[in-house]
This record gives sequence, C-alpha cells and structure tokens, in this order.
Amino acid sequence: MGKRQGQEGKPKARRAQQRPAPEATVAPQQLTAPQAAVDLAGELPLLPLQSTVVFPGTLTSLQVWRDGALQLLAEYPADGTTVALVVQKDLESLDPGPEDLYQIGVAAKLVNRLNLPGNKVQVFLQGVARIKIERVTQAKPYFQAVVSPIVEPEPQGVRINALMGQTFARFEEMVNLSDRLPPELLNLLAINLEGPGRLADLIAYYLQFEVAEKQRILEAIDPQQRLELVMNLLNREIKLLQIQSDIEQKTSFDLEKSQREMYLRQQLEVIRRELGEEDPRGGDLRLIQERLAAVGLPEYAHKEADAELARLALLSPASSEYGVVRTYLEWLYELPWNQLSASTVDLAHARQVLDSEHEGLEQVKQRILEYLAVLKLKADLRGPILCLAGPPGVGKTSLGRSIARALGRQFVRLSVGGVRDEAEIRGHRRTYIGALPGRILQELRRAGTRNPVFMIDEVDKIGAGAQGDPAAALLEVLDLEQNRAF
Repeated sequence: MGKRQGQEGKPKARRAQQRPAPEATVAPQQLTAPQAAVDLAGELPLLPLQSTVVFPGTLTSLQVWRDGALQLLAEYPADGTTVALVVQKDLESLDPGPEDLYQIGVAAKLVNRLNLPGNKVQVFLQGVARIKIERVTQAKPYFQAVVSPIVEPEPQGVRINALMGQTFARFEEMVNLSDRLPPELLNLLAINLEGPGRLADLIAYYLQFEVAEKQRILEAIDPQQRLELVMNLLNREIKLLQIQSDIEQKTSFDLEKSQREMYLRQQLEVIRRELGEEDPRGGDLRLIQERLAAVGLPEYAHKEADAELARLALLSPASSEYGVVRTYLEWLYELPWNQLSASTVDLAHARQVLDSEHEGLEQVKQRILEYLAVLKLKADLRGPILCLAGPPGVGKTSLGRSIARALGRQFVRLSVGGVRDEAEIRGHRRTYIGALPGRILQELRRAGTRNPVFMIDEVDKIGAGAQGDPAAALLEVLDLEQNRAF
C-alpha cells in the first residue's frame, strides 16, 4: 500500500519545525481507547506503510494507489474490516517483500473510503492496538499475515506520574514555541489522557518525527520506556525550535536596527534642510571634489575618481566601505601627479658634489657622471636605473643622496630587506579594511614630487613568503617596458 498524502513516493525525513502539521487531523470524538488485544488474534490482510506510522486510538487518512493495496480493498469492500498496518523497512521500495516488513505493527479498522481520480482510493483507518506479525501467509496479490495481540503492562506509581507530568509540560512548551501546532492540541491531549502509553502514542502521532523514530516508539511495549523515548525526542525538537527562534529574533533585531537608522537619517536630513544647515557629508564630498580638480589628474585617473566619488555619495558614513572609498580618493589627490622638482643637470657641479662627499671611488663617480651626461643630452629619458653593488658601509646610500643633491631633487630611500609580501610593492586590495598602496607610492607621497631620486636599498635581502614573490613585483617596477602601467 502506498500513499501520496503521507504515503506514496519517496519519504522525506524533516524536523517538526520544518514540516506542516499532519494532514490527517483528529477531532476529540475520533480519539478512542485502544481495543482489547484479545479480539485481534488470527489472520488479517496486511497493508505495508511507506512514510507514516499509525498508532492505536488515532484516525489516519491514507491514499492507496499500489495494485496490491487496491486489490485488498476490492476484496474487503465493507467498512469495519480489520487490517494489519506495518511499516516497510526500505521506505523507497514500491514492491516490498515479507522480509522488508517490521514485526511490530498496528491493527486498524477501515472506517471509510473514497474513490479518487486516477485509480486511487482515500481510506480512513482507526488504529486499534499493537500487534506482532508471526508469519506472512500470502504476498500476492496482497499481503496476509497471522498476527498476535500485544498486551501492554499498566505501570503505576509516583515515578510514572511524575514522568507523565513532565512530558506533558514539555509538549506544552513545544506547542508554545512552534507556530505549526495549534494550542487546541493541549486540550485534546488532556481530554484523552488515559495513561503513560496513551500519552506517548498521541504525542508521537501529532509531532512529525522521522518514520524510524516513530517506529521505535511503536515497538516500545513498556509504556514507561515509550514515554522516555518521546521525552528525549521532545527535548531535541524544543532545542531546535529555541535555536531557530533565537536566530529569527537576532535577524529581526538587526533588520529593525538598520531600518531605524535609515529612518532617523532621513529625518535628520529633512531637519537640516528646514534649518538651512548643510549636510556635513556634503561638505566632505565637495572638499574631495575640489582637491581632485586641483591636482590635475590625467584623463584615466579622472574617470576613476569620478566613479568612486559617485559611489561615496551613495554610501552611508557608518558603512565600512565608506571609509575604504574615501581613503582611496584621498590618496588620489595627495599623490604628486604634476609636482616636479626644478632640477638642472650641471656636470661640473655634480663632479664637485661627488668629490666633496666621497674620497676615491673614481670608477663609480665616472660612471655616474656618464649617466648624467646622457640625461642632459636626452631630456626625455625615462628613469635611468643605476645598480650600486658592494658590501655594507662602502657608500652606496650616500652616493644616491649625493646624486639627488647634484640634481637638486628630493631623495627617497626605500629599504626592501626582509620584505616577504608582494602587497608591500603592489599595494593591498581595497577589499581589505585598512588597505594601502605599495610602499613606493607611499614614499612618493612623502616626497611630494614625481621626479625624486628614488633609491631601493637592500634588494639582495628581499625575501619570499606565502603572500607571493615581492622580487617579481619589484621587477615590474624596474622594467621600463612593464612599469608604464604599474
């Protein structure tokens, strides 16, 4: 037997807070006490269940569509027929065998049936009592089995009464937490409360536990053990509901806070307009725009600055991205785009400076003068590069400072010894909070001119780490063909 309202198709095991209330609802007058087990011995027709468990004393609606189940209903047309309901072990199997059925099931009476389109039948079954499948006597065209009734003990005492009270209280807590369980269930459960086993069955029926979990409850013959199983499952579901409720409250609080801030900002803007006051952010935007216009950016940089300025106008000052964009724009107008040192190349003066500050080193000074001579003859020479090599203390850095003095330019020294991150050369991505350009651009900003004598010191001590190869990034700076777009 299969069903498409809780019976046909592939089963889906979900938590109580993720599934709607069961489609088979039970009114108070439909709940009856389980029938005496002594009337159920003998051979009964058997319906295998796919994705639901029927408990004694509950009314369940199933949709029958498999051929064997339809044949069973055809041969037992009268209402009131008693059938055995047993869950199959493989919930996805459409043609289970006798070995695929659990041994513990429920005897139920056919209360009513309704023919549906598509060769389906809606049946209403009233659970009667637990039974045990002794042996299957027929498998085709439908199952028949010899069953024996299960007599449940009737425990009494203070412990069982305390357990019942605690279980009912936990069920009440779950009803209050879940928006899928109607409060009327508490009254219904109180009216039909006749013992610990009955309480466990009704809670397991109403809550959407997994099929395997419900089957374990059905197989628990001892009412106290059954109630303890239900209690454990209730505790789990309540914890899940509490976690879900906590997440929803935090999400709702964050949403309400952001909406409140947006509303207050809108009100503040209206108040400022009414008072004739200026928005401080508008003043900042104008100041940045004026400074960008004053530095004389190239066309490509001007387009980028306009795009970032438009983004900044749309961002809230409280946003983390606002600070990143503003810092980027500040760097744009603080870089020396058009500031040049008024330098002249005078070879006699350069020779005098080199001789006055360095004794000896004739070959080195002669080579420097040759570079300066070429620079004087070819004024459009782009950044000649000199490599000074030697042990510490021989005058490499001081030679660079002398060249800057001879040309009348600013001197910038950058030590790359021990640098292991290529972002120190290239600059960090703006996705990082506190991102900065590379150290070369930082030194250019400090120099305040775009044509200083720039010395990169301790190149031989540059390192390599997990953050890339800084030597490769430095090569891009020094190579005349690559540094055009650096």
